Amino acid sequence: MRYLFCLFMSFALYSCAQDDSETPFQNTADEVFSFEVDSINLDMIAAPDGNSLYVTYSADNGLNENLTRFNLQSGSQTTVVHPDLSEGRKLVILGDYVYSVGNVMYRASLDLAQVEVFGPGIGSIGANSPVSDGTNIFYVFGYESWATFDLTTGEPDLQNDNWNLWRTGSASCFRQEKIYLFGGHSGNANDGFEIFDSIFIYDTNDNSWSQNTLPFAAFETFSASYGGQILLAGNKFSDGSGAFIGIYDTQSATFVDTPISLDLQNISIRSIAAIGDDFYVAYVELENIGDATMTVKVVKLQLP
Repeated sequence: MRYLFCLFMSFALYSCAQDDSETPFQNTADEVFSFEVDSINLDMIAAPDGNSLYVTYSADNGLNENLTRFNLQSGSQTTVVHPDLSEGRKLVILGDYVYSVGNVMYRASLDLAQVEVFGPGIGSIGANSPVSDGTNIFYVFGYESWATFDLTTGEPDLQNDNWNLWRTGSASCFRQEKIYLFGGHSGNANDGFEIFDSIFIYDTNDNSWSQNTLPFAAFETFSASYGGQILLAGNKFSDGSGAFIGIYDTQSATFVDTPISLDLQNISIRSIAAIGDDFYVAYVELENIGDATMTVKVVKLQLP
């Protein structure tokens, strides 16, 4: 039960959207939309059809959570509000539903017309992102343990084998039967943080683990997948500074910074998503972190 409790108290999710391009970004960034939040813990994910972005965030002092669908074609928005004290939900899309993972799991139709409680709670604040293998299974990684979650049963299957990755804030991404977990941290603000440069790789075929490293330690990471590569972004330091965006090549196991037009020295990246040749970044101005109300801007970067 101790392991299950720790797992249930620890997620943040991050998601992988497919893209076929393998070329670097142009120096353009167009604002798509913005919204107000009271917490920097949020998540953004792209719809499978490429027409929409979904965002989950807190905007009323943590009493409720907003789930917003932004239609990229029409510019229209649809928002539903549900109770939640966790602040730090994460999203995963499987089939015709978007799942919001937190203290209680919610399932919503892609048009947000129907929202219902689904399955047990799986913790939230500041932890590691769930990731799907494209079937009815998604994987969730916690502080002391990890689990697979089967949507046909609505129950987690707790795993503890070879798990010693006591950390949070790690983005996860599924590529070619492997799950990549990037960076993250352990500790807390009172006792201090240990920030990691490690990449842990889980092979779903033989249930084995391997390891690689980033060229720097990253306090929190966010990922989006396209082609044979992974777009990786995040912030290197615990105050939300040290923003970076680059490409991790799974074949060569190397990371390369990607030139973009955003002033990375003055923003804190909060999420990313990729659709076709477009790459979306959600960020807040670094100087506004900690304010009672903060503006999150979502910008689009064009790929050549």
